[in-house]
Amino acid sequence: MSNFNIRAATIVDAMAIASVRYQSWQETYRGIVGDSYLDKMSLVEGEERWKSILSQPSPNKFNVVVTNEREEVVGFVSGGRTRDNETKTEGEIYALYLLKKYHSLGLGKKLFLYGVNEMRKLGFQSFSVFVLSQNPTVHFYRKFKPDFEINEVVELGDEDYDEIGLAWNSMNIS
Repeated sequence: MSNFNIRAATIVDAMAIASVRYQSWQETYRGIVGDSYLDKMSLVEGEERWKSILSQPSPNKFNVVVTNEREEVVGFVSGGRTRDNETKTEGEIYALYLLKKYHSLGLGKKLFLYGVNEMRKLGFQSFSVFVLSQNPTVHFYRKFKPDFEINEVVELGDEDYDEIGLAWNSMNIS
């Protein structure tokens, strides 16, 4: 794993991050989320969104990428102050995506723990992550032994989907 580098994302990474997110959604959610929603996803809109996010840094947020030996972005994690009051946590991992061909190399765990450490640096004492209930990565997060889970419904396009919020009451994760 020494050929991979984790670093803060910059505006130059916007298209690569959008591409990782797009490709991950196509690979993971086809058959889970309606095709109409997935077919409407746009790399151009994704790039614009990430340019906006990365051009306006916030003291309570982080955006980090993992690159391969060719300096190509193959995954990312972003987070900050929680957006959900139901978990009563301070921090939240907003997104963690890794291209499928890089799964099972320990990079997901490395990104997750890096994100937890970033939240610790921001002074957060607890955190959460939300995942569609049918997403196979739910098991990945459960390996880190969350203190509790909540169920919510999220709307994507015109359809509702079950979502699981996994929450940790401390930052002592390994």
